[in-house]
Amino acid sequence: MKFSVPEKLETKRLFLRMFQEKDLEDLHGYYSDEIATEFTIARKIDRGETWRIMACMTGHWHLRQY
Repeated sequence: MKFSVPEKLETKRLFLRMFQEKDLEDLHGYYSDEIATEFTIARKIDRGETWRIMACMTGHWHLRQY
């Protein structure tokens, strides 16, 4: 039996989907904030690094289905 991840998951309070290019600004808003990243990556990062992280997560979704 093959497990398949849906393209999106939606509830009354949550909407999850694969990243889209237009998400870069919002994601960078998080990654460029020292307070927001204090307990995750422990530093703020620049736009290029945000793009690489987003591209990596998108590739992971395509390759591994999650």
